[in-house]
Amino acid sequence: MKKPSFLKRDNALGLFNDTKQRLGLLQNKKRENSFIPALHRLFGENPSKGRVARIGNSDFTYHSLKKTLVSFLPTSWEEELVRTKAEWPGCQNWWAGFPFIALMEILPDGDGISGTLRLHAEVGPVADHGKRRAVILAIQKAAITNDSLRIRFPIGATDKGRLYSRFLTGNDAPVSDIHDAANVEESMKSLVAEFEPEFALVADVLSRWTPSELSDCGP
Repeated sequence: MKKPSFLKRDNALGLFNDTKQRLGLLQNKKRENSFIPALHRLFGENPSKGRVARIGNSDFTYHSLKKTLVSFLPTSWEEELVRTKAEWPGCQNWWAGFPFIALMEILPDGDGISGTLRLHAEVGPVADHGKRRAVILAIQKAAITNDSLRIRFPIGATDKGRLYSRFLTGNDAPVSDIHDAANVEESMKSLVAEFEPEFALVADVLSRWTPSELSDCGP
């Protein structure tokens, strides 16, 4: 028995709508997130290396931008590192050329809509183990006096051969809609501003260093 023509038409229409809906979902999942547009809202369109932006009560110096990650430095860190006039062999081609960098990345959730921002601060590949060890120990010592600061170096951070050591904890922030540039930007500003005390502590440690201290740190 043949199906009535109107049933065939309804079935075809239902199949078409179902396919259309599935394609729409796939397109939504493939949509680019708004990480880059949000960064442009903070640092300006196509910012050049060295561009400074005010976030919260502090200034931050832009370095580079990838699809889902931005590198920058608290300007206070950069100023202190420049002031010491110290050389940092091993770091010449690492991010901004200093032994420190700050990074922020976006991690989309499985639903393709929400996500997480993660903020990092890292000590890099200083060739002189004595210098690297001294800087890390100075930050650790300063952080111990304030348990509320979210600074924790991984075990073995001062070991010989260790090149990269990230030291922020509790450094995630949720983003309700990763495709909304304004929403991503606000989450970025909130997360960075939240870590002002940690950034200030590192700047204070660096402000106490002199070129002679950095050139004779011991083994």
